[in-house]
Amino acid sequence: LGTVERLDESLVALRLLLGLDAGDVAYLSSKSSGGFDAQCTRIPENFIDRDRRGDFFDDAWRRRNQMDYLLYAAADRSLDATIAGLGAERVREALEEHRALQARVEELCGGKARYPCTKTGKPQRSNCYWNDIGCGHACINTVVEEWEKAKKS
Repeated sequence: LGTVERLDESLVALRLLLGLDAGDVAYLSSKSSGGFDAQCTRIPENFIDRDRRGDFFDDAWRRRNQMDYLLYAAADRSLDATIAGLGAERVREALEEHRALQARVEELCGGKARYPCTKTGKPQRSNCYWNDIGCGHACINTVVEEWEKAKKS
C-alpha cells in the first residue's frame, strides 16, 4: 500500500518488491496541464479559504471519517514496514536514483507531453495511453533507454 503524499517511496518499494528497473516506474504527472475533467471543463479550485479549512475539519468531521483516517494510517505504517523489510539503505539509494531519473524525465519530457486539454481548456490530440494517463510515454521511454545505457558505461 502507498499514499499519494509518499508516491515516490511507494513506487520505489513496489519496484524493489517486483524486481523492476528504475525506468519501469518513471512518470509525468497527469495533473500538470491544469485541473480539467474528461470534457476539458475546468475543475474549480477549492473555494474554502486556506486559513478557514481547519474550521471544516472539526471533531464531528473526524468521527464521520474515522475509517478513512485509520486506512490512511495503516497504509503509512504498511509502507514503513515494507521499507524496513526491504532495507532502509537499499530503499534510500533506489529513491535517490528514482528522483534523479524523474528530474531528467521532467526536464526532457515535461514540455513534450500533450495532454487531452490545453492549459486554457481546449481539447487537443494527446500522446497519452488513455485520457490523461501515460502522457509523453514515448519521450519517457527514450530518456529511460539513455539512462540505462549511461549506467552500463
